[in-house]
Amino acid sequence: MSRRFANRSTALALAAVSSISALPAWACPSCNQGLEGDPAGLAFYWSTLFMIAMPYLLVLTVGGVLGLLYWNAARNAAATFDQTETMTWPAEGPEKEGGR
Repeated sequence: MSRRFANRSTALALAAVSSISALPAWACPSCNQGLEGDPAGLAFYWSTLFMIAMPYLLVLTVGGVLGLLYWNAARNAAATFDQTETMTWPAEGPEKEGGR
């Protein structure tokens, strides 16, 4: 049991040391330059944001267009719906299925 505890404490100590030593490091040099005002760094920053946002914009655009088309079709169908024609039977009676 003490060996298992020693392995866990060693792993915990290594994780703590690695997280503490990584604090002063920057994640990305381009992001660092973009935050400082470098034009090339800002260009990389904005192009990265654009590439991240593009799939969401495409899905929202296509979904919005399809939703708008569906909504317009449902509204037009409701406007042209005549309830008296669908509620009355012909004089001969209802059609029989399968020729019975």
